[in-house]
Amino acid sequence: PTRMKRKLESTLPNIQFTPEEVILIHDSIHSKPQLDSLFIRDQVFNIDHTGVCSKVEVFGITFVEQNKNKSSKFAKLARQGKQVTWIVTHPDWGLIMFVLKDSMFQYLIYFLDR
Repeated sequence: PTRMKRKLESTLPNIQFTPEEVILIHDSIHSKPQLDSLFIRDQVFNIDHTGVCSKVEVFGITFVEQNKNKSSKFAKLARQGKQVTWIVTHPDWGLIMFVLKDSMFQYLIYFLDR
């Protein structure tokens, strides 16, 4: 199961991501071996692995892997092997994680109100 607090809208008009697309982006950023690109809606988006954290911009929205070198609780989770992705160019930041809840693995896609 996948939960979204609300629809993720791109900065481009009339583009909303489905939960499946958000999961594809998240999985692509964290894939081992690293993927160079991903395909959504017949378009190719290059994944940037040059910095400390992998990231990709899809339809004007940036998705970035959690920096494991930070001191936050999310960095600690990443160091423990959890895959944490931030949505950083949405008006409200978003968080994507694959978690165990109620004895089921599920993706948590949550937007943080600023």
